[in-house]
Amino acid sequence: MRNFGRGLLLVGASLFVGAAYSVIQARHTLRHSGGHLDDFALPAKVVLLVLLAAAMCMVGGLKCTGGFRPIHVSEGKTP
Repeated sequence: MRNFGRGLLLVGASLFVGAAYSVIQARHTLRHSGGHLDDFALPAKVVLLVLLAAAMCMVGGLKCTGGFRPIHVSEGKTP
């Protein structure tokens, strides 16, 4: 299962890179078309992509390190 967590972590990281590339490309196009960078607004799909990437990185990182394992405490003992 750790490979699945690592896979999620890598997919999330690649989504971050894709979102960053989209933003850089959009700013570059805006600059060369004569627009002002003050008018630049992030498209909704980029914002959703970043949120999805963040969630996948968090879930993948937790799963990879075993953060989703159930905690078993014996009765009468305190951890």
